[in-house]
Amino acid sequence: MAELDAAVGGASANSYISLEDAAEYFSMRLQTEAWDAAAEASREKALMQATRMLDRLHWTGSRTTSAQALAWPRTGTTLHGAALDGDAVPARIREACCELALALLRGYGGGFDGIDSFRLGGVSVNFSGPSQTFPPEVDRLIEPFRFAPRATLRLKRG
Repeated sequence: MAELDAAVGGASANSYISLEDAAEYFSMRLQTEAWDAAAEASREKALMQATRMLDRLHWTGSRTTSAQALAWPRTGTTLHGAALDGDAVPARIREACCELALALLRGYGGGFDGIDSFRLGGVSVNFSGPSQTFPPEVDRLIEPFRFAPRATLRLKRG
């Protein structure tokens, strides 16, 4: 089994947060029974899988170095108008990793649950591109950092 590596900007990093820091995060949160009951190996796997899922997203800014294994840390990213430290993983990303790991331990499977198309009367609407869905708390945490390209919308009459 792969060993959890949370070295910020590391070439072999596979998690945005260490097991110890995740345990501290969960010690201050309610409804963590799935985390509390999980074996250490399962907790590590959940953090690594959550990191992989987050890494598949398109983020604002650029990776700090080409040698880093993960998408974060990044340069050129802001929060509430303030530039973020390009040598650190933002607290919101670390917390999102924890929340997603908890959801995975609860049985969340992830996925692409967006609407592809719909028809209403004589109008049909088709959306292009997949829509990764996450638990609401994860979405709330990562929303300021997600790159949001313009959506393609095609309307057809008849």
